Amino acid sequence: METLANHTLVYDSECPMCDLYTKGFIKTGMLDSNGRVAYGCARVPAAFSNDRSRDEIALIDYNSGTVTYGLDSLIKIIGHSFPRLGSVLRSSVVHWPLEVLYSFISYNRKVIAPAKDFEKRGSCTPTYNIQYRMAYIFLTWILTSIVLSNYARHRSTCYTSRLRRPTGG
Repeated sequence: METLANHTLVYDSECPMCDLYTKGFIKTGMLDSNGRVAYGCARVPAAFSNDRSRDEIALIDYNSGTVTYGLDSLIKIIGHSFPRLGSVLRSSVVHWPLEVLYSFISYNRKVIAPAKDFEKRGSCTPTYNIQYRMAYIFLTWILTSIVLSNYARHRSTCYTSRLRRPTGG
C-alpha cells in the first residue's frame, strides 16, 4: 500500500466519525503522519473554500495547490493505495449512489454522532439541508418502527405462550 504524501485532510475535529476515519487513514498508512488537520488550523491554498469544506471534507494537495472535496477526496486517498478499487469507485454506476450516501451522512453528521458541544464558535458545522434532514428523519422513523414492531410481536408471543402453557395434572 502506497502512502499519499504531501496531502492533508481538513476534518471536523468536533465530529467523532470524522476523527475516527481520518485517524484510520493515517494508521493504515494511506496518508502520512501529517495527513490530517482540524478545520480552521490548516495552511490553506487560495483555492480552498471555507464554506464548502464545512459540508464536505477537503483534501489539500500541497504539490499542486489544488483542493478536492467530499467523496472525491476519499476516493483519491483510497484509489492511491488501491488503484483498482479507485477506478471502480469512480465509475458512474458506483459513484452516484456513494455521493448521495456521503452527502446524507455529511449533512447529518452532527445529528448522527453528536459531539459534546453541538455548535461551538468557529466549529465546522455543516449547512442545514432540508432534503437530507427529512431523509434522515424518515429513515430513523422507519427503522424505529421496524424495531418496535418486532419487539411488540416478540413480547406478545412470549405473553401468549405463557398463557397457553399446559398444566400438569
